[in-house]
Amino acid sequence: MTPNSLAGLLVRRTFGVVLDPSEALLPGAVESVVDVAINRGTHKLTVPGAQAQQVLATGALAVFDLLTCELPSDQKALRMVVEARVCPKLDPYDHLPREHCPIDGLMQVTLDLVDVISTNPIWRFVRDVLARRDVYWGFWQMRASARHHHDYAGGLALHSLQVARDLAAQGGLDDSERDLLIAGGLLHDIGKVWSYQPNMFLTAEARALGHEQVGLVRLSSELANLEVEYPNGAYAMRLLLGGARGYRPDGTRPSSLLARLKACDQYSCERDFGNTTRKDRSWIPKPWNPVD
Repeated sequence: MTPNSLAGLLVRRTFGVVLDPSEALLPGAVESVVDVAINRGTHKLTVPGAQAQQVLATGALAVFDLLTCELPSDQKALRMVVEARVCPKLDPYDHLPREHCPIDGLMQVTLDLVDVISTNPIWRFVRDVLARRDVYWGFWQMRASARHHHDYAGGLALHSLQVARDLAAQGGLDDSERDLLIAGGLLHDIGKVWSYQPNMFLTAEARALGHEQVGLVRLSSELANLEVEYPNGAYAMRLLLGGARGYRPDGTRPSSLLARLKACDQYSCERDFGNTTRKDRSWIPKPWNPVD
């Protein structure tokens, strides 16, 4: 069906983001029914096979200018995409449903914190990571751990936000340092998106490398783009996401920014009271009580 053959049909033009993971649209299919985010709601649209290929040409979520027409009422999806034109300057998160994250309000609060970042290359880096299709489907809904801290749906995003907010509130930092820490706090566990199977058992890659190194490998393209604009920022971000510990071979220590991130990471874990029976939980001092 082409725009020239739409006489008598109800045609609409709207902006939308295709939500289905890439494996949901099979190459060579005559057509596919996909979930599309429109005005922060989810709608099913029929997409012809050739256009499905176009929509999924990138692993990133993207906003499309969609020309759609109504289909007969017996169709699974009542609207078909006739034309799709990518709009690279539009933010996909302006169109995505906030309830995708099971913790109410968490996605919006996180995006608001990202917008506090004033160093443009760092802001673009974080938004590029969050716009990855695999990150969208994993980060907002995953547990942070299998049995330890924040082990509930949305726990990974909540833990990440807690770490980033604590870092954002710290003193003695210049703007670039604070921005690096906000980004590092939000993404310090991003490797878990690719490290856990659906049953929360580690993948072979994660057992071999650890989730920190898995994250660095998967974000190599985004980190390379950051390095073009802000080399020192990319070096610092690799340090924060890689979680290096201890002294280097030459006797020097990593940036103190890493120590700040590690402390806020542990603090968030200690303050998650969802699993208080584990023997390896950190000791937490009780508040002073004048009666004691």
